[in-house]
Amino acid sequence: MLGAAAAIATGGGTSAGAPALGMGWKVGDWWRLGDRTTSEVAFKNPDPAKAAAIVKATTARAGVGQTQTNAAAAANAPQPKPTDAAQQQPQRPDTAAPPQTTPADETPARLPAEAAAVPTGPARSDDPPLKPLRPLNQKGQWKIVAFASSNYLGITKAWYERLTNLGYTEHVVAAMDDEIFAALAKLGYRVEDHVVSPTEATEPGEPVRGWGRHLWKLWRYRLAYVNRQTQMGRNVFLVDVDTMWNRKVELRDLFDGTPDDSSADVFFSQGTVYPHDAFDAWGFVGCMGSVAFRATPRTSALLKAAMEDCKAGACDDQVAMNGALLRKYGMEWNRATGFGHGALAEPVANRLKVTDPNAMNIRVRVWPKPFAFRSFMKDVRRVEMASLAGTAGGASGVCLGQVEPAALGEAPITTGPKGAVVDYARPFIVAPLLDKDGDKKLEAWNKFQRLCFVIDTPEYRRTALPQPTPAVPAASPQ
Repeated sequence: MLGAAAAIATGGGTSAGAPALGMGWKVGDWWRLGDRTTSEVAFKNPDPAKAAAIVKATTARAGVGQTQTNAAAAANAPQPKPTDAAQQQPQRPDTAAPPQTTPADETPARLPAEAAAVPTGPARSDDPPLKPLRPLNQKGQWKIVAFASSNYLGITKAWYERLTNLGYTEHVVAAMDDEIFAALAKLGYRVEDHVVSPTEATEPGEPVRGWGRHLWKLWRYRLAYVNRQTQMGRNVFLVDVDTMWNRKVELRDLFDGTPDDSSADVFFSQGTVYPHDAFDAWGFVGCMGSVAFRATPRTSALLKAAMEDCKAGACDDQVAMNGALLRKYGMEWNRATGFGHGALAEPVANRLKVTDPNAMNIRVRVWPKPFAFRSFMKDVRRVEMASLAGTAGGASGVCLGQVEPAALGEAPITTGPKGAVVDYARPFIVAPLLDKDGDKKLEAWNKFQRLCFVIDTPEYRRTALPQPTPAVPAASPQ
């Protein structure tokens, strides 16, 4: 699903064959009708006319996104007018060009509606039989998604540029308002339209208009968005826009580097202590600020189980997801490897109408704390960069949030599963816990680039999952 229009297929179904979001939404409940998307170029477009054309093309027509190539030559080629496609005469099936393979950063929602299915109805006697079109299929591919609003524009640009500079091509910004969509489209970024309808009722104290107090509507929507994407076969790596990436880890190595990784449905970073019930039971919590969902029936069942607890006015996706794994799946963990497994309770499966026997179990990996580091500033320590010279680049030998020197590479590998090609003892993604304020997050980003901070808290440098804190027995009455 790309864009707002594709997001409104609901439990009742508004698009033939489209999987349901599972939240009981109807057309017009949330998002305006329209589907805008734009793809990234490898440079910032210095030509205002071309930049304006990108924005115009991405907003002029529903269902068709403006696509640009990363080739420098394409940037100098004449730009088609937004109406050119509409002026072209349709080709007869026997003269049409062969269908093209879907590019890596395309999804079916970005292509013309007529490419999604073979037309039906009576055929003319002089027409040859219609040939089936090649299916638009992205099963097995990963996309990196960060939701953002205009009050986070600065940190969003820093995040996007970091991933681009590291060599990623799978990242996209899910725009929550018109201002950030237009600003990022003008820069040629990949951006999806998830703008709230202007008719959506507002609530007092909303950080972003239309997304609810404490952003409860966003947390509910993110679960529904991932559910829809994975039902269509697309794997989703969902991250917060203030995450600072130290290095590039190839997604194929991250999610399929070992047989155990390939069998996992969900990958979590570790949070702090919230929600407390999961922390008390496990000694850690799964963080929804860096979490990946593989497109499997098991993942879909887990998302449904979490969405069941996302009530109007009081939804927190991290509470819902950890609660589902704790109470509905009864997760058991291997603390040395970070892998856990659980089984969906039969009453829950019956209530959610989960009947596929392949969807009843779940396999989850929780990454080591130093690998995907999220914590408070009290858990880091400032050091002089020169003091790290000659270190092996482990948890306490890397400047958090800064791009690592290429000389470090990915060797030697000293931790992680047998045969792993990823070093899980070295920081990959860093997200200091800060106030939800775009300016403060950008200030922190810049601070981490100027100064060198390393992980200071000893237990946060370990790769094994922590143990729960033993309960203190109640004092007996005297």
